[in-house]
Amino acid sequence: MGARVPRGIFTCPNRENLITMETLRKEYPAGFATFSGDKFVLHAGGCQYRIAFKGSHSIYLHPQIEKFSERTVSVLVLDTNFIVWAPTLRLGIEIPFEYGLPHLSGEGQDEVLDIHLKGSELMHASDGNLSLQIRRAKEHEITQADIEPDLRAMMPYDSSLKTIHAMFTRWLRFYESADGEELSTAGETGVLSLSENFRVDAGGDADDLGYDEQFSEGDAGMNISLDVQSAVGAVRRPREAEGDCHAKTRRLG
Repeated sequence: MGARVPRGIFTCPNRENLITMETLRKEYPAGFATFSGDKFVLHAGGCQYRIAFKGSHSIYLHPQIEKFSERTVSVLVLDTNFIVWAPTLRLGIEIPFEYGLPHLSGEGQDEVLDIHLKGSELMHASDGNLSLQIRRAKEHEITQADIEPDLRAMMPYDSSLKTIHAMFTRWLRFYESADGEELSTAGETGVLSLSENFRVDAGGDADDLGYDEQFSEGDAGMNISLDVQSAVGAVRRPREAEGDCHAKTRRLG
């Protein structure tokens, strides 16, 4: 398997495979030392954000990702990846922390989280200068259809951009300091081309979604299709006690 790269996803993490950090602290006072590791841990996020892809020169976005602009999206900072999810599209982008460098600017309503991204098959800029800008959605930009039900139930209030920036930075440092050999297979499937995650079936329209079913044994991460019940596993997790991080590897059922 290759290194972790950004990819498209078709299912948002939900109550069945997600636990908030607040709930984890209540149910597992000893932290990751006693946590079974059967769920992804949600550190920050929410349902009411807007994103835009920016570049100083021409940028390329996969046709499905182009649809994310001008939509209200959910943001999730997990212990494995950073996820942007568009409820109205039922599409998401999974970005490994080591693929981005976050920068926070502005204050109040003008606050913006700018994540400078490395180029990938899904999105890149001609000069390598590509950023994902995130801001809080304004009231008139939000409809009920924009709210992901499970995420809102688990997290009644959206995290501030400052909190998202802090958690992204924390996990970026963790994965950058992790053992490269173990990290290279964490949260990554065995598809040959990332573009296969947003594939057009034979005879379909450009907007049709397909899905690559050719997975290797022990596929990992959140790349799950509603139609293809692929196994999820071999996801690298931290053990956490009093703020210290240690790595562990486990499988999700």
